[in-house]
Amino acid sequence: MSESTLLFELILLLALTAAGLALFERLRLPAIAGFLVVGALAGPGVLGLVPDPDRVRVLAEIGVIFLLFEIGLELPMSRLRDLGRMGLIAGGTQVAVTVVAVAVGAYFMGLSPASALVMGGLVSMSSTALVIRLLSDEAQIDAPQGRLAVSVLVFQDLAIVPFLLAIPFLAGGEEASGQGLALSVIRMLAALALVLFIVRVGVPRVLNFVAQARSPDLFSLLALLFVLGSAFLAEELGLTLAVGAFLAGVAATSSPYAQQLFSEVVPLRGVVLGLFFTAIGMLFEPRALIDHAPLVLLYLVITVVLKTGVIAAASTLLLGHSFRVALLAGLALSQTGEFTFVLAEAAAQAGLLGEPYYQIVLSGSIISLLASPFIMRAAPRIADAAARLSLIHISEPTRPLYISY
Repeated sequence: MSESTLLFELILLLALTAAGLALFERLRLPAIAGFLVVGALAGPGVLGLVPDPDRVRVLAEIGVIFLLFEIGLELPMSRLRDLGRMGLIAGGTQVAVTVVAVAVGAYFMGLSPASALVMGGLVSMSSTALVIRLLSDEAQIDAPQGRLAVSVLVFQDLAIVPFLLAIPFLAGGEEASGQGLALSVIRMLAALALVLFIVRVGVPRVLNFVAQARSPDLFSLLALLFVLGSAFLAEELGLTLAVGAFLAGVAATSSPYAQQLFSEVVPLRGVVLGLFFTAIGMLFEPRALIDHAPLVLLYLVITVVLKTGVIAAASTLLLGHSFRVALLAGLALSQTGEFTFVLAEAAAQAGLLGEPYYQIVLSGSIISLLASPFIMRAAPRIADAAARLSLIHISEPTRPLYISY
């Protein structure tokens, strides 16, 4: 492939990303949905403007690296302390129940145990970027349902790390002996410890040294080097790019310059994340949606109904939230999101998710993201109607019991 061809595809990808953002912002719809739709239209399945989206996939995956770094940099200090208990109970219950329920169903549909577990993990993820944006637009981010939804998102964002670590472990499957699996786990833990030690000890000192030089350009360059270097180091040690970026973000929180690092990374992350979603849209095959329409519909129904029901039940029974608040939070999280794509990509490369199921997940996730704004706008009416039905059911008088002698 010539350099001019790669440059043209990069320019085209940037133009498509900008077009999707402009169009969907004007329609007051989420930018993520715009990226996905424009990418699907430009991909080989429709217009074929980019005949081989795999060529831009490597570039697009940089967006995931920056996303995981930002989450690691932001979550442990700012949100976990305030939302820890709520996220642990509601988020932990939602992820665990969803993974188990979907895995059992997928296994009985013919998937292997490892692939069934992966499918459960895919369904358990929601879209942090989309939900936060929609809650902010509706001024619900500080409302009870907003805080509940954000706490569940925090847990899901953290859960992606063990999910990604489990992919190579599950890919060993039945061929790996018990001793081999134990060695893999030990090697993985050692790699985790080494990466965390390097970024925890070395990076804050380097940041302090560079900050004393008072060179904004040098700090910006170091920020980029820090994010990409930590991801590369983790991959070389047998982990994943995303895990390395997340650990680097966690380690950077100990530096007094973490906020400055955050401000340097976030704008660039937005650009490359837009490229990521546009490239994901290019992988969408309309023919697969037609061929597997019943399974895509089943995926959507299970995703929306199961996740909404589990979150509502856990929040009501375990946390004491009102039924209306719990249902509003569940409906807000009823889609699958960006980490579903990340996990599906990793599972497909590891041989745990075949092409038909990959396309089913891709199609169902794109449709769920497109439907989310409409579901959230209708959520108050749905919650009010459900609350009225539950009150009618509870207050319905029981028949008197007559005993004849």
